[in-house]
Amino acid sequence: MKLKVDEKSSGIFWCILVSLCLIYLGLMIPGVIFLSYLPVVLIILRWGYGPGLLGLAALGLFLAIKPPEVSGGFSIVPFAYTYLFIFSLSGLGLSMLIKQGFSAFKVIGLGSSTFIALVLLWAGSVNLIYKINPAEVLIEDMKYNNQRALESYRSGNASLPGGEKEFNREQLNQLERMFDDAMGFIKRRMGVFLVLFSIIGTGLSYFIGARVFASHG
Repeated sequence: MKLKVDEKSSGIFWCILVSLCLIYLGLMIPGVIFLSYLPVVLIILRWGYGPGLLGLAALGLFLAIKPPEVSGGFSIVPFAYTYLFIFSLSGLGLSMLIKQGFSAFKVIGLGSSTFIALVLLWAGSVNLIYKINPAEVLIEDMKYNNQRALESYRSGNASLPGGEKEFNREQLNQLERMFDDAMGFIKRRMGVFLVLFSIIGTGLSYFIGARVFASHG
């Protein structure tokens, strides 16, 4: 009995540790953050919702005490709140769908729909509590990064493909128009990008999870 308890505690600890590593990696590679809730899903599938909720509480506590550095306009919103609201609840939803024995198509469809609903609820709560419009902040952050890139090109500290260092005014104007067109396209199609991101992310996490979970029975 003691051995089983120790194995369970050790398993939960390692799942939480892996989840934390994936969270921080996901800040550099966005798609990876969808994988960060898989260790919690594994806890729920192996040991139940109680240990799973305990694991989520531990993740939230660690992220609140040692929050990752988030630059830009979202820095005012606690990262722990964002992660628990969107990705942890998505993990719980995915666990429930898997436990119900739904097909991969239904799990991905319902899971991505849940993710979109959570993102919209999060955006509404952030707007209400912190007086921030997430869509506008995202666009402004992207514009700021584009301006920094343009300044680097103007100062000769960056180069375009081909290795050119010197740009004339027409080339810089063309680059600026390209950035503006890209921003306009993203702004108009933000809802489409959210849907695609949720489907791809949920599908990726499901199929990777299916392969990993098989080795754990």
